[in-house]
Amino acid sequence: MEINTDKKFRDHYGLLLENFKQKLYDNSLYPEKLSENLPYPFIPDYGKFYEESKFKFAFVGQDSKYDYCSGLKEFLSNTDPLKYSDILNYDLNDSESYPEFIDYTKGNSFWKFVLKFLSMFYSIDNWEDLKNNWGSDSNTKILGSFVHGNVNSIPNSPPDFNRSKGLNTELWEKIKNASKIFDNSSHIIQAFKPNVVFLFYWHAPEEWLPNARTEFEKFDPINLWYCFAKETNTHFYWTYHPSAMRNNDSDEILSAIFNSIREKKLFDSLPK
Repeated sequence: MEINTDKKFRDHYGLLLENFKQKLYDNSLYPEKLSENLPYPFIPDYGKFYEESKFKFAFVGQDSKYDYCSGLKEFLSNTDPLKYSDILNYDLNDSESYPEFIDYTKGNSFWKFVLKFLSMFYSIDNWEDLKNNWGSDSNTKILGSFVHGNVNSIPNSPPDFNRSKGLNTELWEKIKNASKIFDNSSHIIQAFKPNVVFLFYWHAPEEWLPNARTEFEKFDPINLWYCFAKETNTHFYWTYHPSAMRNNDSDEILSAIFNSIREKKLFDSLPK
């Protein structure tokens, strides 16, 4: 019998979380001893329609830039820490609830690129239609059909605003080292089994990808690489973060990815 996505996610990341906690405790980092401005790990999240979607995508960035640089103490004491950093899910029965990530689509942002790709893939003429009409049945399912992850569950270095609050950088390093247990594509693959993983971090360590994979196919002159992990039937597209792209670069990379998916026939059929 096929195990549902939520159980696979909780079984896999629940074990990683317990190992992360143990690493903290081994360094005498207990919740009651933690200050308020220590980071907590970003745990991948997935939309409520991911399991039923025929097209399973995982969009992976570098690290989180929002609220994750503080809150470890609360994270560890939360009743459901695996869902603590979940921004993809919202209450469909609450008229005031909506997908928060659509607020982060200004400029050349990660989420704007994701929405532009989803619009292209699902044959929506304008990505802003997907954003502005998020409440329609079809758009709601599209916006809830993917996984969101980061290469670094905790950023590599503390942000300046936390240094100004007197953050103990030695503690940061201990927490960062403990968090590395989350930082590999194998966890996303085992928990979610995506068809395609988009890696938006050009300087990601190559070790983040599976060891057993094909040689890179390079889309010169643009910075886009492709590889395939046959053992798990996972396709990877690796490029730099959308925030570092110019508009023309973004459109060219989007088109190259979409055309490659179509030419390689990664799916039996595409949305119309």
